[in-house]
Amino acid sequence: MKPQSKKTYMSKRAVVLGGEEKKARDLMQKIATVRKEKETKRKTKKDVKFKDRLKEIAKREEAKKEKQKERKKEYFSKSGNKRALSASEDNHNAFGKRQHR
Repeated sequence: MKPQSKKTYMSKRAVVLGGEEKKARDLMQKIATVRKEKETKRKTKKDVKFKDRLKEIAKREEAKKEKQKERKKEYFSKSGNKRALSASEDNHNAFGKRQHR
């Protein structure tokens, strides 16, 4: 195969950057890199805060359930004592009134 005689489109359009253009492109690239790093850092910090918040919410829910359980336990223990007292007084009314036929 013999070498290409005509210049290609890309070789015609190739631009060699001068000193100022090179510096400007380098600066823009550095700015973009810094911005990207800041954004990544911000996202990771946000994720950590979100996970902490989820843990806090789960902790609160657990405490809430525990309190509710205690309240239920207290309520039923009190009402159970009353039932036991009423059962000892009248055995036939211990489980509610039922009419015998």
